[in-house]
Amino acid sequence: MSLVPRALPGLSDPRVAQVLQPRWDRARPRLRTAAVWLPVVQCGLVLAMLVTAALGRAGGSAWWVLPVAGGLAPAVLSWALAGRSGLFDPSSWARTAFLVGGCQLLLGGVPGFAIAANASDSALRVVVIALFALMWVSTVVGCVLASQAHGTLVRPLVPELGSTWFRLSLGARFTVARADLVLASVGVEGDRIVWNAHKHRARSSGPQLSGAVGFDQLSAMWTVELPEHAPPRPWALLSDGTELLTTPGPAVVLRTPRGDQLLPVHDAATFVELVNRRIALWRADSGHRPVA
Repeated sequence: MSLVPRALPGLSDPRVAQVLQPRWDRARPRLRTAAVWLPVVQCGLVLAMLVTAALGRAGGSAWWVLPVAGGLAPAVLSWALAGRSGLFDPSSWARTAFLVGGCQLLLGGVPGFAIAANASDSALRVVVIALFALMWVSTVVGCVLASQAHGTLVRPLVPELGSTWFRLSLGARFTVARADLVLASVGVEGDRIVWNAHKHRARSSGPQLSGAVGFDQLSAMWTVELPEHAPPRPWALLSDGTELLTTPGPAVVLRTPRGDQLLPVHDAATFVELVNRRIALWRADSGHRPVA
């Protein structure tokens, strides 16, 4: 089975496929390049640096296998995770590309470059530097392609995405009383709606919050329009007491046993329809969800 299959994974409804398969066809080459081919290229670049070192030194060492293994291990691990559930989390694709490329650089590229630079003469050292620079370029390109694949698949938001098992992460609309770097998102997973926020701090993760409502706890859901002249009201509270305040525009209200929860999302009507589709999928096929 291909790590990045030709058909949209986890989809059985042909009507949904008509909408989403063209998106997947555009996203797939970018994702396959970022997740499969560029990690292979990184391993090849490490090997090329060591071959260059062997040419300059007229031989090698058994220890030189370590940089090759260091470049290969992150790629193999990422492929194993993608085969389980990583493919169903588009928001993690760019992060995974960054981690895999960074680990290949750290575990394979840096020691391979050190060995090759010390074992090569000045002429071959130029080649080694060029190969090492290509590893950096490959890492950046992988992150860009993975991010583009994510955007191609999930934007603009359409209700049909609720008929898949993809984990979806959407931006939340909010303001704060004083200037702070705060990030917030609302997500739809296989069996729940989640929301997260955190305040950036230079040397720590900073104050944060996370909440979730399982589909089995969701008794009702509807859209509201927050009026232009209404005063902002808090919809979430960080652990340090920072309030995330609403701004005018659409929002969704979730009714749960703990009370109503307001989620200010940009396209509330589409969000509600998407969640209703996901709930129907969860009820019909809860035993066949991807492994988390």
